[in-house]
Amino acid sequence: LTMEKGLVDGDLVAINKAIEDVEKKRNDYNILAREADEKIKSDKITSRFSFINDELLKIEHLETIELVRTALTNLFDLVQEKEHEEFENIINDFSAFFTEYDSKDIVLESIDFASLEKEATSKSIEEYLISPERKISKCCQADEVIEAKWGKRVNEQEQLNEFKALVLNKARQHRDEFLRQVKIKADNMHDVVFDELDRKLNEEKSRYEGLKEQLSRSEEFKAKNDAFIASSHKASKNLIKLVEEYEYKF
Repeated sequence: LTMEKGLVDGDLVAINKAIEDVEKKRNDYNILAREADEKIKSDKITSRFSFINDELLKIEHLETIELVRTALTNLFDLVQEKEHEEFENIINDFSAFFTEYDSKDIVLESIDFASLEKEATSKSIEEYLISPERKISKCCQADEVIEAKWGKRVNEQEQLNEFKALVLNKARQHRDEFLRQVKIKADNMHDVVFDELDRKLNEEKSRYEGLKEQLSRSEEFKAKNDAFIASSHKASKNLIKLVEEYEYKF
């Protein structure tokens, strides 16, 4: 009976220890969920690309087409690097959730500078006066009128202004599409983490409830077993006392 009591007591200790482990896991998962919710917010991630707007405003003041092209190319390269870095950090921070996640970089669509420069050039062609109309007087004949001569040329300032307007409009369109995809990617990664966390939390909840039920049954069994042991000990003592009273020897 004493050995059986030890087994029952040991079972209770093991169940209580398992329940403590489950509670710790559930607490750890909840902490991780709060951390993930803070780090994988799509609005927070997209806000880190607000520098694009500032850089586009600076480009408006550049004074040559070449400078505009170079600045936009560098900006787009920087955005691509930033996008890769942002999501790579999330994957590293929550690596256990992304073992099978196929993370593809969002490609910021490039700008066809040559086509836009050609369009800007066509919009900035102007006529200019090469020589004005002239009259040549002749003594015996009617005056000869020489018509004004006009030529065409590119107004370079107008060309620059048109080019900047075209490329910045296109850049803002690409920015908007890029940020839309960033939001979608962030939301998807958020869902990957939380779907797995929900699954794990539900597993631990089910395990916790099972252990509590097992504990309840074990405590009930222990109470009955302890009562039986106490009753047996009492009966044994009463028997020994009875035997001693009649002076029986064992």
